[in-house]
Amino acid sequence: SLNLSNNQLTGSIPPELGNLTELWALHLHRNQLTGSIPPELGNLEALKRLDLRRNQLTGSIPRTFLQIHRLSRLYLHDNAGVCVPLDNQFQAWLYSSRTYGGYHRCASH
Repeated sequence: SLNLSNNQLTGSIPPELGNLTELWALHLHRNQLTGSIPPELGNLEALKRLDLRRNQLTGSIPRTFLQIHRLSRLYLHDNAGVCVPLDNQFQAWLYSSRTYGGYHRCASH
């Protein structure tokens, strides 16, 4: 488990966190993180909890997250604008992960 919450962290989420493949919980809430969620976090296949709320994140949840089958809690609320893909496969994954608000559906192209 890695908890870096409430630390006034700035900048983007380091993609290197995706190398922590045994990680089961990652808490980055209540910081000042910006940019998009790195696709490398999809390598965290053991992850059960991911808390990214109360930052300034934007962009789409990476499709690599479909590899995280054990995720049972995903917190995204209070960010600048995180969106999720519209396709059925991603929507089914999102439902199974018990995501808690803070996102909208990405505009289709």
